[in-house]
Amino acid sequence: PTSSALQTPSMPSSDSPAPSVSGDLNGDKIVDIIDVIGISKFLLGSSTLDDAQRKTADVFHDGSLDSTDSLTLLKYVVELVPELPVEP
Repeated sequence: PTSSALQTPSMPSSDSPAPSVSGDLNGDKIVDIIDVIGISKFLLGSSTLDDAQRKTADVFHDGSLDSTDSLTLLKYVVELVPELPVEP
């Protein structure tokens, strides 16, 4: 029998290829709610990000990773922000 239970997504280990799409924390080349969850968990202190993930999570490219990046990433996912990275 198959299980319909949802599994909690995990962020890739540091052995994973570096993400190359702005906002794509898990490196799947798609910016989606999984990436928003990843940055939110990092900001809450319940997970870590490697250097490549921190760089791609900084959607303003201002060297700061904070709730503004997380909110902007969420707005991008729901199509309120047209593109990433966001130019100041």
